[in-house]
Amino acid sequence: MVDVEVREVIEDAAIVVDGDRIVAAGKQASLDTPDDLKWIDLGEQTLLPGFVDAHSHITINPGLLGIIGQLDGLNEPSPRQVLRGARNLHLDLASGVTTMRIVGEVPDNDFIVRDAINDGLMVGPRLLVSGRAITASNGHGSLVPAWIVDGPDEMRRVVREQLRKGADFTKLIVTGRQYRADATEYVGFTAEELEVAIEETHRVGNKIGAHLRADLDTGLRLCLELGLDFTDHVFPTDQESIELFLSSGATAIPTYAVGLQTWVDWDALRGMSIAERLAYIRERDAERLGDGNIEAALMAERVRWILERAPDDFMRSVRAGVPYAPGTDAMHGLFAYELEIFVKWGLDPLDALAAATIQGAEALGVAGETGSLAPGKAADIIAVDGNPAEDITCLGNVSFVMARGLRLDPAALLDHAEVSG
Repeated sequence: MVDVEVREVIEDAAIVVDGDRIVAAGKQASLDTPDDLKWIDLGEQTLLPGFVDAHSHITINPGLLGIIGQLDGLNEPSPRQVLRGARNLHLDLASGVTTMRIVGEVPDNDFIVRDAINDGLMVGPRLLVSGRAITASNGHGSLVPAWIVDGPDEMRRVVREQLRKGADFTKLIVTGRQYRADATEYVGFTAEELEVAIEETHRVGNKIGAHLRADLDTGLRLCLELGLDFTDHVFPTDQESIELFLSSGATAIPTYAVGLQTWVDWDALRGMSIAERLAYIRERDAERLGDGNIEAALMAERVRWILERAPDDFMRSVRAGVPYAPGTDAMHGLFAYELEIFVKWGLDPLDALAAATIQGAEALGVAGETGSLAPGKAADIIAVDGNPAEDITCLGNVSFVMARGLRLDPAALLDHAEVSG
């Protein structure tokens, strides 16, 4: 069992569950347990807390029309979106994800799905939702008309409306819409609009995140100074950025894996296990990066940055103590790939596991409920074949999933996901 809070592996471990709660965890011989327990023997597998995906969407994936066109899925009829979302969430569960931060849906699909899961009408991870994302009329994401907001008064009204509907946090899209590869990047919102959104969200004790670029002058500096809680897709790239993150306490949520996915052939993944899906993505990335074949010109800058600068930027920020948590941006079923990238760049596997569990839970404000295998927390438990502290790729072999005390069969979840392709 991996104790992610102290970064240790415990041999001969056991976890005792009563209903939806963990009541004891640790070395089996040291646990005081009643005689009538029903034991599930997982042999040489490794027990872990369920993963926390700190940035995703329910109803889209990057392969719908390629990453450039993925937002088109949000303009489809709502019932179709929800059905596709049910498939996506089964893939997430099968990969060990039991908690997700959902960063933009329409029209209220994330509220509907979250509540259906909580009411037992469908199975899925614990969802923390934003409702609509909020962008300017000429901002990134403005291809989804329902997301557009202009002016501080309208911003205040929309944020309050989302909170009234039950949003767990607020999601802004701060960057402008980039029409071509050589276009000048700009901030989509005014400082007053951003300040109003952050003020209204914090007024009720919620957190707020934003889609940003790493360039300080394209909104990052302003947002951090105003008190933004999450920076989506962004990690510090220089010492000034690091100091801003440390002084503000904001959590960086990088989404490196999706940055390489200019087009995912989801049909090619049909019938594959999670491990096979991960292997397929590794091979496609190696081919793409090896021959320099980037399908969309707008993606070239992002891919070059991930190849040439991101590893050093990431590790420098981690060593400086910048809070961070991984997100997939709707790479459903492929959460482990983000952790593989972290480890490839130099992160210790145990630190990667902590980032994927307790750090994500702390960032989302649910560490008292999930994120580690501690008594009193929800029984969000997974098991993998092998020891991820030695080989992070074994996270692709999730053999056991329990979400809030409900045991689920990863193979059956995958079978259901294949119904809709």
